[in-house]
Amino acid sequence: TAGAVVLATHPAMAGHTDLLLFENRIGPAGAEALAASPHLGRVADCILELNGVGDRGVAALAESRTLRPEILDLSFGRITDGGVEVLAASRLLKRVLWLG
Repeated sequence: TAGAVVLATHPAMAGHTDLLLFENRIGPAGAEALAASPHLGRVADCILELNGVGDRGVAALAESRTLRPEILDLSFGRITDGGVEVLAASRLLKRVLWLG
């Protein structure tokens, strides 16, 4: 979680197009930090596989005003049907070409 917060708040992230956080245990709080970041608007590949973001993290990502990835990987994220429904109804998926 702490690492995701550092990434989310660091201005140097503004130019990055890839966010590859495979199995970093960011959890829901880390996903919330990433979703709230003003620096991640250029991220096209958002890989959060095996991070346990859960429904709370998915809801934060779905409501993000900056994240607009083309690739979004939430595999093995401890997401229930409720989290999937929130994600499916969100505008986040408008640009997503691949969802895992």
